[in-house]
Amino acid sequence: MNTKRQKGIALVSVMAAIAIITAIISSLAYRQHIDIGIQGYAIQKNRAILDVLAIENLALATLLNPRKDTDSPQYDYYDESWAEPVEDLELNGGTVKFIIFDAQAKFNINNLNIGGNDRRHAIEMLKRIFTALELNDGKIHQEVTNWASPDGDIRAKDRLYLAENESFNKYHFSNTPMISANELRLMVSLRELEELPDILIEMDDYVAFLPTINELVKINVNTASEVMLLEVVKHFGGEESFLSITNNRPFANVNSFCRFMKKHKNICARFFDVKSSYFYVYALVEAGDNSVYSKSLLRVVGNDARVIVRELKVI
Repeated sequence: MNTKRQKGIALVSVMAAIAIITAIISSLAYRQHIDIGIQGYAIQKNRAILDVLAIENLALATLLNPRKDTDSPQYDYYDESWAEPVEDLELNGGTVKFIIFDAQAKFNINNLNIGGNDRRHAIEMLKRIFTALELNDGKIHQEVTNWASPDGDIRAKDRLYLAENESFNKYHFSNTPMISANELRLMVSLRELEELPDILIEMDDYVAFLPTINELVKINVNTASEVMLLEVVKHFGGEESFLSITNNRPFANVNSFCRFMKKHKNICARFFDVKSSYFYVYALVEAGDNSVYSKSLLRVVGNDARVIVRELKVI
């Protein structure tokens, strides 16, 4: 009797041990499967990021080496090689789409971060853009103007104290270049606006956030959209000649454009140009199960070309 019982216990023990070992092996196999998946995802993601870097280099090479037979060394316009649509590229087994866009076709918000009369004219130009877009009855214009105001030199260690001081304008001491329209979400007076997300999207077509300090980035009159260009030339009295302005693009030099201005003609060339130094590269890389979206800001001055800012998003 005891022998049979012992055999039964031994059998149960063996079966339990087998079950435990099977569970452990299954767990290890599952964990290995997960690890392999994670590793594969990381490899694909890294490959997609490398593809983005390759696209940036291709864009820099395109901007630095214009076609001698078609591209003008005097101005930038959308009939040049850098602006031509690019077919989908096969790169490292993935698909890449990208486009180069002139960042100076927009108004640089950080032009407000300069002082003197230049800032006064920049504020007026931005106000006209926002008014035309019917963006919150001028409230956003005022908030952006305050945020980018160069009106003080406040040390970093003082900022927390000032932010807690109710008598101090919390957003007036920023005085630094804006890097994104999303900074508007930080402003208490705008945070509760239901239409704010739509406003941020609409702003992107007309304003840029170039990381500049004490640099007045000019608007390229050849590449600016007609809607945006009309609003900024109103300040310079060029509205009556706007049809002639658009029909004469591309301008070979900025003086040819400024002759259409009726006011502030002496400073027209400070705000407008026909050639650009800042360009955006938008790219979408699809590698395996991963897609990486990138937005890179390039600066090209003479033979010097570099990536200034890069935004990456895995989607």
